[in-house]
Amino acid sequence: MSTDSDFIEPIEITEDIQSESINNSESTTVEKTNLPIVGPILERLNREEKVAEREEKREEDDILPAPQFTKFQLSRYEDTPKFLRRPFIMDHYRVHFSYNLCFASLFKLHNETWNVWTHLIGALIFFLLLIHTIIIFSVGYGTGDFRAGDLFVMVVYCILALNCFLSSACYHLFGCHSAKTWHTCYKCDLSAISGLIGGSFIPALYYNLYCDFAFQIFYIVMICALALLGMSFPFVPMSGNEKYTRIFRTIRTTLFVCIVLSAVIPIFHWLVFLLPGHGAGFGVENIIFLCGMLLMLSLYLIGLFFWLTRIPERLLPGYFDIWFSSHQIWHILIVAAACVWYAFMVRLYRWKISNQFK
Repeated sequence: MSTDSDFIEPIEITEDIQSESINNSESTTVEKTNLPIVGPILERLNREEKVAEREEKREEDDILPAPQFTKFQLSRYEDTPKFLRRPFIMDHYRVHFSYNLCFASLFKLHNETWNVWTHLIGALIFFLLLIHTIIIFSVGYGTGDFRAGDLFVMVVYCILALNCFLSSACYHLFGCHSAKTWHTCYKCDLSAISGLIGGSFIPALYYNLYCDFAFQIFYIVMICALALLGMSFPFVPMSGNEKYTRIFRTIRTTLFVCIVLSAVIPIFHWLVFLLPGHGAGFGVENIIFLCGMLLMLSLYLIGLFFWLTRIPERLLPGYFDIWFSSHQIWHILIVAAACVWYAFMVRLYRWKISNQFK
């Protein structure tokens, strides 16, 4: 009996082990997911693995040419390459559209629609102002006193504003084509911003320093040199390298500040030192000019506040993907500031030719 029992027991144990191994091989995931702790951990690992795969694919998309979509379809934030993402904008991204589809998306709703249209309208405004400037300034604004310099500085300003708004619209419209296109459009946009900042102050320096030719030339050459440096800087080969992103961003911001200071400082130099030397009082027109400059700078600064803080989408992510995002507000204020400055420059020009330079 003892021998039989010894023989039978191992067989039963072996059968149990075999059946257990079969069950384990067939339903390991079922048994594990039934555990209260292991199940959620495995689910989380699976999610993280999928996210990692998507991130790896997006990084490849940032470098390698991606297939271009010819059908209009929008993507969510997590399915969008890093170079196209915007903080707190959660949906309605265009990803790897063909150029034809990019252009067609101009007439469809997505998270760049109004970023494109706000500056397209700004470009149209300054195209019309450019034509108006050439026609009206050519006859001395009704006085018959035509000066080529008066026309030239205003034409330069209108062209630089037109270029800025067109570059911005193209960046927002075609940037979704590919990483290469995005970077190219982005560089053109940054370059055009430097041009607009510098070009905005050229008419002011030209008109206010009309009687101080040496200072006029010195300050205009200085601001033009800085503006050209700022316009060319984005195209420096290393500026697109991620290793130097922080350094180049700091240099770019410093250039923007220097361009602004190169215009603001001469204007105050004129007000404090040069204007009294000509026996001119601090008249109404000078006050109006200063108010115009402060209004323009205020609009820029308010727009910059929205651009930096990402308000309102920061407060309610996903609610401002299409309408009223901070970038749209920033665009509107930039166009408003440029139009306000044009109006004040025209007023300054008319006052100069009617009172001082006949």
